[in-house]
Amino acid sequence: MSTQTARNDATLPAETRIVIVGAGMAGLGAAFRLLAAGIEDFVVLERADRVGGTWRDNDYPGCAVDIASAYYSYSFAPKHDWSHSFARQPELLAYLEDLATTPAVAERLYFDCGLESAHWDEERGRWHVETPRGTISAQLLVPAVGILNRPTAPDVPGLDSFAGKVFHTTEWDHDYDLRGRRVAVIGTGSTASQVIPAIAPEVGHLTVFQRSAGWVLPRIDWKVSRLEKALMKRFPVLMRARRWRQHWTRELFLFPVLLNPGRKLIVVEALLRLFFRAQVPDPQIRAKLLPKDRFGCKRPILSSDYLRTYMRDNVELVTEPITEIRPHAVVTADGREHPVDALVLATGFKPYEWVDAARVVGREGKTLDHDWREHGARSYLGGAVHGFPNLFYVVGPNTAVFTSILFVIEQVIEHFVRTVQEMDRHGLRVIEARADAQDEFGTEMTDRLDGTVWTSGCSSWLLHETKHNPTLWPGDTTEIVGRLRHFDALAYDVTPAEDGSTDLPRVPQYL
Repeated sequence: MSTQTARNDATLPAETRIVIVGAGMAGLGAAFRLLAAGIEDFVVLERADRVGGTWRDNDYPGCAVDIASAYYSYSFAPKHDWSHSFARQPELLAYLEDLATTPAVAERLYFDCGLESAHWDEERGRWHVETPRGTISAQLLVPAVGILNRPTAPDVPGLDSFAGKVFHTTEWDHDYDLRGRRVAVIGTGSTASQVIPAIAPEVGHLTVFQRSAGWVLPRIDWKVSRLEKALMKRFPVLMRARRWRQHWTRELFLFPVLLNPGRKLIVVEALLRLFFRAQVPDPQIRAKLLPKDRFGCKRPILSSDYLRTYMRDNVELVTEPITEIRPHAVVTADGREHPVDALVLATGFKPYEWVDAARVVGREGKTLDHDWREHGARSYLGGAVHGFPNLFYVVGPNTAVFTSILFVIEQVIEHFVRTVQEMDRHGLRVIEARADAQDEFGTEMTDRLDGTVWTSGCSSWLLHETKHNPTLWPGDTTEIVGRLRHFDALAYDVTPAEDGSTDLPRVPQYL
C-alpha cells in the first residue's frame, strides 16, 4: 500500500500541536525542519490526493522552473542529479514526492483533507480546524499554500459562450489533441513563454494575444552529464558551491539594478535589445515584443526560444485589445475576427487573495481577508498577523522575490521553528503580532518600494491597486536572513501557559 493511500485511510487525530495547511514546497519544508528540531506533534493537511502544490497543479507543455535547479531546492535536502540546469515539472514533482516518502513526514500527511474553515478559540487558546475528514484542534496554525494558486480568467464579454475547448494553464487538458488546430493563447507572461514554444510546432495555427510585452532574458540551459552528476554526488562541496554561486550572481547583479534604477538599468536594457534583435529579425514583430516598461517592473521572462517562436509561419502575435469572444472566434478592437478552435488562458493568478484567507476566522469573528482585499495584505515579517494569534504564514505578505522563493521559504520556516522553540523555552501558550509592529513593517515595505523599478509606472500583479506592496520584499535576500534570524519579543503580545509564569525577555534582539 502506498504512503498516500495509507494516510487517506488513517483517522485524523482530534488534537495536535501544529496544523500545517498544504503539502507543496512550503508545507513539506516546514515538516522537515520541525522534525529536525525535535518538534514532532504536528500534521500536514493536503486538499488533493498527492503532494506537489504548484508543481502538481501546473503540468502544461514546457513547464519548468525559471530558477536554476541547484538554487531551487532546499539546502537541507539537496539533489545532485537534476537532469537539466533548469529542472522540468515532472522532475520537480518527483523531488517533492521523494521528500514526502520520508517515513516521519509521510505518517503525518493527510490527503483529501483541505482546510474548510479555521476558528480561533479565545478561551482555550487553540485553533479549531474543519476539514472534509473531521475537526482537529491545534495550538498553532501554519498556512503553507503560497500565492500562485487562484487562477484568474480574462474579463472579456462572451468567454462563457465560446463553443470550442477552453482551459487555464493550471488545468491543462492533456486528452485534448492540439495537433492541426487553430489555438489561441491569451497572455504573454512567464507561463505563456513556456507554453507557446512547446505547442507551436504541433498546432495548425497559433494566435497569441498580448496585452503588454515583457523583458526576456536568455536561459542558459544544458543537459547535465553523467560525469557532472557523479562529481556532485561524490563531492557535495561542489554542489554547495554551485548553489551559492547562483545565489550571489543574482544578489550582486539583479538587486542593485532593481532597487536603484539608473545608468545600470539603461545598460541592461540596451543589451537586452540586442538579444531581441538577434531572436526576432523582423522589425515589425520585434517592435510589438519590445516592452514599454522598465526592465524588472514586471517579473522578467527567462527563455531562449520564446521570442524566436514568433518567426514561425504558423504563429501570429496580436496586440490589439480583445473586445469580445464569440462561439468560434476572438474579436479584437480593430474589428478583426480571429477563428479559434481552442483557447488557452495563460492569464496568471490572484496574488492578493491568499487561499483559505476567507475561511480563517480570528478574534472578534474577523476573517483574514476582512481588510486584505481593500487595503492589501499585511503581516509582521511575512508570517504573523495581528488579530490571528498563533498563526504563521510560510509564504505570506512581502515574501515574494525575483530570485529563488525557496531560499526565502527556508528562512521563514527557520524563523517559525525558532518561534516555537521560544514559546517552549518561555512557557507561552499564545503569541500574536502586535498591531504597531505589523503596521510599522507594512509601512516600511511600501515606503521602501518608492524609487525602485517596481514603481516606475507599469501595471503589475505585484502591486495592489492602492499602491500598497502586499507581495514583494523590497530588498535583497541577504537582508531577509538577517531580519528572520532573531526572535524579537517586543513585536509580539504573549500569553503565558496556564500557570501564568513566563520569563520571556522583553528586550528586542534585532532592530
